[in-house]
Amino acid sequence: MRVAMANAEVDDDVLGRDPSCVQLEKEMAKITGKEAALFVPSGTMG
Repeated sequence: MRVAMANAEVDDDVLGRDPSCVQLEKEMAKITGKEAALFVPSGTMG
């Protein structure tokens, strides 16, 4: 687990450059048939 965390690609999601969030948003847009998706960590943020 520690090795996976140490090797994980991370960036600042505020600027839209975090690879994990970008991948998640693209996949959700594809699944829902929408042009784009937005990840928010809580329901009150969206």
